[in-house]
Amino acid sequence: ALWLTDAPEWFKLEELEGKFHQPQNKDELFQDILENPGAWLDFTAQKASGEKSEKFPDFKNPQTEKPVWADSAPDSFWEKVEELQGQFATEAPREDYTQANKEAQFQDILDNPGAYADFRADKASGQKSQRFPDFTNVETDEAVWVNNAPDSFFDRVDELEGQFASNSFSPRSSSGSSDLESKYQDILDNP
Repeated sequence: ALWLTDAPEWFKLEELEGKFHQPQNKDELFQDILENPGAWLDFTAQKASGEKSEKFPDFKNPQTEKPVWADSAPDSFWEKVEELQGQFATEAPREDYTQANKEAQFQDILDNPGAYADFRADKASGQKSQRFPDFTNVETDEAVWVNNAPDSFFDRVDELEGQFASNSFSPRSSSGSSDLESKYQDILDNP
């Protein structure tokens, strides 16, 4: 992850303005859904069955997290959507994956405490925001929150005090400056 607060002074976000095309209005979004159905999740059937709330978006781009409510879409849009059934992206079974992933993260913290910075004390003292991760992997910058960790995790993690990477570790500034600068340059060169 790259953070604008850690960007070199020469990196100007303004230079990227207009280089990323994002559909701006509903008509463009409707057209993007029809032209790129594989990039959109279709929740209309789930909303109709009551599986999803009526307030839930009709479509969502999982890459950009852009939601679209199509209640104002013309009838021609809905006719084309019918023709595209089976071509929309499918939602991964997130709950099972997420739970398994969280369990693997918790276990990795216990197995490799030196690979993680522990920010729990910083959060408790107010030095870090409550939204800041409890742990961060110093090599991958992967953030881990432990609010849903099992009790057995907390029993074992307290035994590891002093074995974690330095609390002052900042994953956003850990990369070598030339490596980090090359990443920012890549953003400017390849938006």
